[in-house]
Amino acid sequence: MIKVHSYCTYSNSHAGFVYGSFVIGENADNTDYCLSEENNANIVQIAFENGIIRRLCGKIPSSYNYIYLIRKLKYNYGNDHSDIGREVQMNFGFEFDSYDEFLSFVFGFNNAEEQDAQTLYHQLADCVVPDKSIEIYQYRISKDTLDSWIQSIKQPLSNDENEQYKKYKKGIYITASSTSTDYTKEISSLFGFPSIINEQAVELCREENTANYYYPLKKKGQFSKKWTQVRIKPIIVVVLILIGLLAFALWKNSSKQQTNLSIKMTIPIEETMMVDDQQLVFIEHEVILS
Repeated sequence: MIKVHSYCTYSNSHAGFVYGSFVIGENADNTDYCLSEENNANIVQIAFENGIIRRLCGKIPSSYNYIYLIRKLKYNYGNDHSDIGREVQMNFGFEFDSYDEFLSFVFGFNNAEEQDAQTLYHQLADCVVPDKSIEIYQYRISKDTLDSWIQSIKQPLSNDENEQYKKYKKGIYITASSTSTDYTKEISSLFGFPSIINEQAVELCREENTANYYYPLKKKGQFSKKWTQVRIKPIIVVVLILIGLLAFALWKNSSKQQTNLSIKMTIPIEETMMVDDQQLVFIEHEVILS
């Protein structure tokens, strides 16, 4: 499943930026996707409407889905499209329920952008179809163009590349508008990220001297209650078992030593006594010493 979140406009539109969304393969009208509020998401709306945010990439907090959101993309058609009026301004979010599909999309998009950003933005702009009959949005999304573009943009990853992108599986990267300003407090306030996950204290952290922020990251110097309950107890059990085994080994060794001290010895012991003037001699042969 892929949800597409759109926040686009073009020069001749009177609607401006209006957030709408749809699911790939659903809500198609005359081969085009029609936008609605049905699949809108709060985290996406905050990102679209705030000037600080440039990109989101990774696992959506409190969700099993993954998102790649890009903002402030532009393409200028010049005089080629009179209905558009030269420029298309685009903000898109692509939400996936499959991590592997998400990863191949992100990898392919990043590679295409590095190689030729304007060609990539042109392909995205071609998906935006002006339609003044749709009062709220004043555009639709071309189903054929978008579907074929998504399939073409995906790329398989090598094992090393999979390892490099592994960071997106458990958290979300947020790219801000500036590398010179620390927006940690502003971004935390905007999204209202939880400070506790699974009884573990977490926080939003900035990568030093970059515009990138990551959430959730374990708070430094914090020990979770869950770690204590789940990990310390088994350690105590193991220690007790080891103490028991050691005590048994010592007891067994002590018993063996005592057994070795019990020695059977043959010692002649002579006793004499007189019976009817006859001397009788008794000899005891066996004595056990412990």
